[in-house]
Amino acid sequence: MFSKRRLLIVIVLLSLIEYVYGQTYKGPALGVGWGTLLLTVSFLMIAAIWLLTAYSNNFNNIVIYTSIFYISLFLFLISIPTKPIEYDTNSKSSSNDIVKY
Repeated sequence: MFSKRRLLIVIVLLSLIEYVYGQTYKGPALGVGWGTLLLTVSFLMIAAIWLLTAYSNNFNNIVIYTSIFYISLFLFLISIPTKPIEYDTNSKSSSNDIVKY
């Protein structure tokens, strides 16, 4: 049906592309970078292979697939773009802030 070696190479390449482009704020939609979308595809591929391996009772490579699954999950979670908090020194403080007069 598919070559496991070729599939793992594709997933590694997608993860490398995510590593390079994952933190960009320019994205195709909703502020998500291209790397995040590519890693999402590789994450879903690994999840599908992991589930197929688990349900077929073929546990020869389950440790490898599980480790790749969690590595891709970690890369996916750290690739979600975040913006730094900007503090405006000229604005008034909120009621919960401690203010010295």
